Amino acid sequence: MMNVALLGDDIVLLEEISDILDNAEDVKIIHMGNNLQKFISGEYCNQTNVVILDYSKPLNEYKIIVDSLKNCNQEIKITMLLGIDNEKNWLEILSCGADSYIERNVDQNICVNYLRELNTSGNFISTKITGEILNYFKNHVISSEVYHLPVMCYNVLSFLSKGMKYEEIAENMEVSINVVRYYIKQIYKILEVDNKGGAISLFLKGNVKLKSKNSIH
Repeated sequence: MMNVALLGDDIVLLEEISDILDNAEDVKIIHMGNNLQKFISGEYCNQTNVVILDYSKPLNEYKIIVDSLKNCNQEIKITMLLGIDNEKNWLEILSCGADSYIERNVDQNICVNYLRELNTSGNFISTKITGEILNYFKNHVISSEVYHLPVMCYNVLSFLSKGMKYEEIAENMEVSINVVRYYIKQIYKILEVDNKGGAISLFLKGNVKLKSKNSIH
């Protein structure tokens, strides 16, 4: 059973999501509300597998919220809802450190499947948001800063940028999921980022190249 908490300002939206998740036999809603501190200090934080966030906060507060939840329960997985059609700073929010990002109007079945994937396998960004990132960077100036990755790390990041799940990457590369996770950690270290959103952003901007003998990074 996957214990899910819903935290956010839009109670109507949280209730809609709760109705969606109630139809899944392996999902249990154990908390819903907008008081972050009450959730962290209460009994539910340590019992929660996945938190769904939908706060309307200034950009600098998103990371504080994510860090507070992780400090409460290091095993907790955090997914953030993004309104990519009307939020001007949605791209920057990708760097706040959440484990996954999905669009607010995601299909019912897809929403449940995303949460299952997050609970069992790790970080991801929904296919639609990945496509929006790609379209954004196609229309913006590419930075001159270039990072070089070893071939296995480069291949993993390439698959991630296409919205592929850990299992799919492992299958394509014929390695285990733990090996994929190892390469992702190496990617973060080389690119000097601390989450998948930042790594994918650099890749889609063209700032990541395949490592050669003459590479600086």
